[in-house]
Amino acid sequence: MPEWFESPNGLLLPITSLAMRGFMRWWVVDRHGEILRGAPDWQPNMILNDGMNTIGGSFGGPRLITDCFTHAQASTGAAATSINGGGDTLQQAGQTVTMVSGTFDFVAQGIAVGDSIKFGAGGVDVMVTVVNGVSTLTVNIAQTVAATTFQFYKTSQNSSSFNTAQEERTNTYLTGSPFCGTVIAAPLITHTRTYDFPIRTGGSKNYTEIGMCWNAIPGTANTSFARMLINGGSVTVNNGERLRVAYALALYMGSTGGVAKSMGVFGWPISPATDTTGTERLQLPGVSTISSSNGALSNSAIAPATIDAFYCNEPAGVVTGNSVAFLSTNSTAPSTFNTDPTVRATLATAVMSTSPAYVVNSFYMIKQATFSAGVGTSTGIRSIGIGTTQSARDAGTNTGYVFVFTQAQTKNAGNQLVLNFRYNWSRILA
Repeated sequence: MPEWFESPNGLLLPITSLAMRGFMRWWVVDRHGEILRGAPDWQPNMILNDGMNTIGGSFGGPRLITDCFTHAQASTGAAATSINGGGDTLQQAGQTVTMVSGTFDFVAQGIAVGDSIKFGAGGVDVMVTVVNGVSTLTVNIAQTVAATTFQFYKTSQNSSSFNTAQEERTNTYLTGSPFCGTVIAAPLITHTRTYDFPIRTGGSKNYTEIGMCWNAIPGTANTSFARMLINGGSVTVNNGERLRVAYALALYMGSTGGVAKSMGVFGWPISPATDTTGTERLQLPGVSTISSSNGALSNSAIAPATIDAFYCNEPAGVVTGNSVAFLSTNSTAPSTFNTDPTVRATLATAVMSTSPAYVVNSFYMIKQATFSAGVGTSTGIRSIGIGTTQSARDAGTNTGYVFVFTQAQTKNAGNQLVLNFRYNWSRILA
C-alpha cells in the first residue's frame, strides 16, 4: 500500500442491522500523478437524508449501496454541515425537544425539518420533524433525555447545498487495490473508490467542499449521498494540477457472529414444537461490491468465500429479484460468516417483495415472502433463510442469511406462511 494512502482508522460502529460511516481524503497531484500535497488524515463526512432515502426507494431507488457514490463532487460552498450548541443545553420528553439553558435559537440558527440531533449524554440520535418555534422542536423518536449539551447535523442538506455554479463532478477512478475495491474484516465491510478530477486549466481554484453522488451532472437535484467541508478551510489546485479524492464507506453488518433469539411468526409454534427459538447468522455478505480493476459496481465473491449471494442482504436486492426466501429441513448450525455456507436442500422458495412501500426518512424496509397453501408442507422445518437464485445456484446454496430453529416447525398443507424481514440501515453522524 502506498504511504500516502493508508486505510482510515476509527471504523468501529454500533451494533445494528446495517450501520454506515463514511470517510473522505484529498490530495493534489501533478499531471504525472505525483502527490504534491494532501490532507494529513481521513476526515469523517455527513451522509445526507437523500443518500439514506435512495437506499430505500426515493430518487430513483431502491439503490444498491455502492451505486450511491459513483461520482465525487467538489465545489466552493461554505454551508455548515453541523452546528454545535456550545455550553447551552436542551432536553427531550416524548417527541418534544426544548431548550433548557442558554440562548440557542432554533429559528435563528436555521434548524430545518430533516436535521438531526446528537445529544451530549443519553438518548439516541433523532431527526427534526417540526420546528415549533425558537426553543421547541418535534422529533421522530420518543424518548426521555435529561438536560445535556448537543450538536445539530444538517442532514437535510441536498445537492442544492453545494455551490452549484462552481461544482464539478467526476467518475474517473484511480483503479487497483487499495484505491478501489471492497474488503472484509468481519463485521466490517469497507467499500473504497478514489476519484481524479480533470487537470486544472483557466487559473487556480480554491475548493472548500467535497461530496459523493450518483449523477454526473453538476447541480442535479436530490442526487447527493454525502457532504463535508474541507478541514483547514480549502485546498488550492493550480493550473496543471488535479484534485484527487478518496471515499471509504464502512458498513457494520449485524449478526455476523450469530445471535440467539426467537423468531416471531404468527401461528407458530405448532405442537409438538413449544417455541421458535434458534440462532440467526449472516452467511455470505450479499451486498454490492466495488471492482478493484475498474471501480465499477460488482457482485464478486470476497475471499475466503467463493460464491457471492449477489445483493440479497441489501434493501435494493428485493427490486433486482435477488432476494429469495427458503424453507428447509436442514438443522446444521449456521456457517461462519463469509465462508461458503452449508448447502440446505429447499422445501420451497419464494421471491421476496416490499410490503408496505418504503416511507421517506424511516430508514427501514420490510421484505416479505409468501409460501401459499400447499407449498412447503412439512412437520420438520428446521431452517429459514434468504439467498439468491443467481449464479446457477438456488437460495439454499447461495445464502446470505439463515435462521436455524432449535425445534422442528410445522407448515400444514392448508396454511399460508408469510414471513416479514425488517432491514434497518443507519449512519454515524460526523
